[in-house]
Amino acid sequence: MQIIHDKLMVISSSTSINDTIDIPGDKSISHRAIIFSAIAQGTSTITGLLESDDVHCTKEAFIKHGVVFQKTHLGFTIHSPGFHNFSCNTDEILYMGNSGTSARLLMGLFASLKAKITLVGDNSLNKRPMQRVVDPLALMGANIALTNNNFLPSIISGRKLRGITYSLSTPSAQVKSAILLASLMANGTTEIIEPIATRNHTECMLNNLNINISSEKINEGTKITINNNSSIIPTFNYNIPKDFSSSAFFIALALIRPNTVLHIPAVNLNSTRTGFLKVVLAMGADITILNEKVVQGEQIGDLVVKTSSMTGVNVSGDLSPSMIDEYPILAIVASFACGTTTFNNIQELKYKESNRLQAIIDNLNLMRVKVIEKNDSLEIHGNSNIKEGGVEINSNHDHRIAMSFLIMGMMCKNTVTVSGCSSINTSFPSFVDICCQLGLKISPLN
Repeated sequence: MQIIHDKLMVISSSTSINDTIDIPGDKSISHRAIIFSAIAQGTSTITGLLESDDVHCTKEAFIKHGVVFQKTHLGFTIHSPGFHNFSCNTDEILYMGNSGTSARLLMGLFASLKAKITLVGDNSLNKRPMQRVVDPLALMGANIALTNNNFLPSIISGRKLRGITYSLSTPSAQVKSAILLASLMANGTTEIIEPIATRNHTECMLNNLNINISSEKINEGTKITINNNSSIIPTFNYNIPKDFSSSAFFIALALIRPNTVLHIPAVNLNSTRTGFLKVVLAMGADITILNEKVVQGEQIGDLVVKTSSMTGVNVSGDLSPSMIDEYPILAIVASFACGTTTFNNIQELKYKESNRLQAIIDNLNLMRVKVIEKNDSLEIHGNSNIKEGGVEINSNHDHRIAMSFLIMGMMCKNTVTVSGCSSINTSFPSFVDICCQLGLKISPLN
């Protein structure tokens, strides 16, 4: 696997593509598989684990508590003493890197661990809001102090927790999962009211582990109820499907690039993740889904994506939670679609690894694409023409901005340079390798 340099240059190529690509394992599920295997007493196995910087941060947090991860030719074997037997040092400091998933989920899990743990992040993560996680956990009895107002570092002093009923004010799978993980070790029943559905990977895995969890539709949305009276997590064998969010970059490439057919097998098509797929199909995408099946609670299928004539659409704000990570690459697709595409209810983009909304606007402007911000919406005025390029894109070290504009650079007359590309290692370290496999011209700059 190539080392991804911080500055990459892309040059358009007219070579036709008809190929099959291997997308790495789902990042969201990889985090959760590590967490559940680490808190289960005994031996679990995981195949298809994403080996990226973000996932490594989650794994390291458990290695420091006596969990052993053994890499095999099939994946990983995990040997754990179990959550209640973790080795704990006084005043532990755990580095979360750029991973909001690691920080938020582990805040919930460690809230009941008999230890004092400080979670710290890199410069980007230290600017992402954490109070939204602390508030419900505090209602459960957690003692968590954010030492920088609403942001990391956070100091967790573990104590016994109690179940609560909580309505999510902001759609967030990370906040929901933090509460669910905290509830595993809490007394009583926890109910979470989710007005708008978000990623449900945590619920799927808990169901697979036969934890007492249920979901039902109510007037306010969905009510999730969990009560793990035993506080014991069983060991398991888990095969992680391919990451849809990573697939989205190459779906986009195939749609906007002439003479292209891409086959992407075994992709996670969980309905809480595929808002991007719904939108591009509405725009006219030629995508065929084959071999659909449900494996361990997750919908999986093979994608065949072909060059398509795309038309701008109005993207409902209700889709936002199911495509929050795909807005940057959807913006690229929209810039090559005929007519206007409007994104609605996108203010949450300001609180990702960077202010993604501003990054989309600034960098599309550099590419001479007309964009208009209106309150909580964004209009992108696209056309099918190849773009001029000849610019340097600043990704602000945001992996999804970097990959999105590298894809766009492959459809420009002149060379495009993207800085901050080393951040791609957080989620998709094989991204450049796949580009090279497809014959795309991408190279590092010093």
